[in-house]
Amino acid sequence: MKVKLKNVFVVYFLVSLSGLMYALLQLGQPCDCTQHMKSASDLIRAKEKKLSQMQNELKRLQGREKAPEPAEPAMPFIYVVTPTYARLVQKAELVRLSQTLMHVKNLHWIVVEDAPAKTPLVSELLSQSGLRFTHLHVETPKDLKLKEGDPNWLKPRGVEQRNLALQWLRKNRELHDKGTVYFADDDNTYSLRLFDEIRATKRVSVWPVGLVGGLRFEHPLVENGHVVGFYTAWKPNRPFPVDMAGFAVALQLLLANPEARFDLLAERGYLESSLLQSLVSIEELEPKADNCTKGNDIPSWAVLTGKASSSSSFSCFSFCKTSAAMEETPGDANGEPLGLGGKAGCTGGLTQFDTALSKGRAGAQSGSKRDREWVELEGNPKGYLVQPQSCHEGTIKALPTDAHPALASNAPSSS
Repeated sequence: MKVKLKNVFVVYFLVSLSGLMYALLQLGQPCDCTQHMKSASDLIRAKEKKLSQMQNELKRLQGREKAPEPAEPAMPFIYVVTPTYARLVQKAELVRLSQTLMHVKNLHWIVVEDAPAKTPLVSELLSQSGLRFTHLHVETPKDLKLKEGDPNWLKPRGVEQRNLALQWLRKNRELHDKGTVYFADDDNTYSLRLFDEIRATKRVSVWPVGLVGGLRFEHPLVENGHVVGFYTAWKPNRPFPVDMAGFAVALQLLLANPEARFDLLAERGYLESSLLQSLVSIEELEPKADNCTKGNDIPSWAVLTGKASSSSSFSCFSFCKTSAAMEETPGDANGEPLGLGGKAGCTGGLTQFDTALSKGRAGAQSGSKRDREWVELEGNPKGYLVQPQSCHEGTIKALPTDAHPALASNAPSSS
């Protein structure tokens, strides 16, 4: 059967007309829309409440977040790179460091967490610091992480984090940008004078560092304004026997050498050298702090915060002379030994084996022969107290007895 177009049109017209008539009949009829209106009203109120909460939170965060001071265009920036990781003392150390950095003009703090994601603790601390900052994160491979109970020196720390900061600088800064890059660990202490000095770094600057390597301070040896060696004790034959806290690098030098980075697999003590070898020679180093001559005016200290625990202990090594340069250098006025080492050829002082010290009970077991065993080494410049249980590979860390008045009475006469 054929369907005529006229018939289709008639059917369509009749259906449409019926629908229109039904709609007209419904006009003016009572309708119970209360439930629908109530649901819509509840939804609007919920949205308004959520919006109000978000506005209040935004105001709270804006009130707590401190804006950095305006930059001075003519002054080169200092980029401070700080690797950090979660631990009990992390916040305390970051707060301490941030409150030093807040006094430095034109400073950009690059904080890199050893974590799979940024943590709220560090994020909030940075937002409240009043500093220009960049917050990054990268996790150290599990096979290269320290395990519980491992000594800090067993594996390099903060390597991936520092390298990520270098990557960020190369991506976000141009070769013509002037500035200085400094690797500042969160557990060290820094003088404001340090930042004034390193801002003018042309290639790589160096200076003394206090309380590092078993010495009161390490420092470059300078002749006629040029670095000729280093006053150091631990592995003095390293290409650059400097501490991470003891050098700064010009930003342009790092940008001009895109392959320069820290070696994740560097031998113990060679992490700094792995970067510096690709940038400069020792002769090109720029000595700061009055040509590194003022041992009593040190701009940075490697003051490692101890692990938070319920017991105290001493770690170990013994003092000795380890380099020709040090052999020619007399001891200081306080009779401090010149260096440290671990095995044959060391000239140390008197070493006391006292297990009571490791438990924080000085002299508590003074009647015990085991707790009162003294060993006399060659030289004997001074008496030292140690805890032999925490020694590694036959080395002993010695602490001056006069640094601990409560223990001084236990030391024998050096005569």
